[in-house]
Amino acid sequence: MSQTNLPFKDGQTVEVRSFEPGYRGAWFRCKIVRIYIVERKLYYSLKYLDYEEEEIHEQQVFQRFGDEEKEWIMVRPSYPSVHKVKADQEPIDVAHGSWKVGDLVDWHKDDCYWSGTVFGNQEQ
Repeated sequence: MSQTNLPFKDGQTVEVRSFEPGYRGAWFRCKIVRIYIVERKLYYSLKYLDYEEEEIHEQQVFQRFGDEEKEWIMVRPSYPSVHKVKADQEPIDVAHGSWKVGDLVDWHKDDCYWSGTVFGNQEQ
């Protein structure tokens, strides 16, 4: 994928991942403030939507984790809104059929989305 061939624009809401310890696999809602290139690498200036006290975050869009050869894309389109009717309402699950071992899933907790893989299934 090209460093500049992405469909995102200034002002758009996206999600950004982190390689910070304790947050790997989490995606945070952000608004793109600015898109720019430094030394042929694509960067976004991002404002966290759920952590307003945080300053503007400068994010390199494609990054390597540790010593890996693979480059990871650090932004993705925003997850659809989830509307709660009551504060104590149970989480909303969106599934067609039942979860199977190996399914990739996202869940919302602590103001971010966590990505994971189903490793087992427990009956209630």
